[in-house]
Amino acid sequence: QIERQPILRMQRRIVALEEQRDAIKALRTQLLSLRSKVQDFRFEIDFNQFQIDTSDAATVTAAASGSNPTSGAFSINVTRLASATVATSGGSIGASINPAVAFATSGVNHEVTSGTFSVNGTQFDFDFSAFSLNDALAAINGSGIGVSATYDAVSDKVTMMNTDPGDTSIINFGATSDTSNFLDVFNLTSAVQAVGQDSEFSIDGGPVQTHNTNDITDAVGDVAINLKSLGTTTINLTQDQDAVIELIREFVDTFNESIADI
Repeated sequence: QIERQPILRMQRRIVALEEQRDAIKALRTQLLSLRSKVQDFRFEIDFNQFQIDTSDAATVTAAASGSNPTSGAFSINVTRLASATVATSGGSIGASINPAVAFATSGVNHEVTSGTFSVNGTQFDFDFSAFSLNDALAAINGSGIGVSATYDAVSDKVTMMNTDPGDTSIINFGATSDTSNFLDVFNLTSAVQAVGQDSEFSIDGGPVQTHNTNDITDAVGDVAINLKSLGTTTINLTQDQDAVIELIREFVDTFNESIADI
């Protein structure tokens, strides 16, 4: 036992040093947290807490988009939502088809030649014996050209629409280099296009403002507004005092914990 005393003392010393090491690590973490809180106070970043309420969230929603949003109450009257251009087949295909199977067996009463067709300048490959209508539309939808394509079996027509509300640009069908008659068979080269419209709204009875989107970021300082439906709603923006108080409480708690650990 006497011979083991130096070893036991060394082991106890190691345990004590490890405990000190862990305590120092915990204290360092605590001090880093305190430093972060102090920096927040110093630069007043986290004190920019705001609360935004709308009288009718089904008409308009809003959120602070910057560090210094304009406080107060604002009445917004939405008279038109932004809409995208929609192109619909100039006529029905003329047959009841199954859009889920290859054209060769789909029931289409026109032969669709294999080759390429173009939408908005992007060329797509088409194989009459292997591709279905759903395949062709899926290729358009997944191409990233900003157009969505659907087929309505009731009207027997294909509809294509710009995916961004407020995109009023015409959808371009066909190119001189196309080798498939896909667009002709589905009457898309003669498509009827309903051009999209800008949104219209006014704030506090002021002049009508127009935007090519329903997401408005420049009408009220540092406030992002989303137009959702027609009507009038009031946006009330105030500083969120409860959030500020909670920040102060967190700082005091962190400070007290750090002092106690020291």
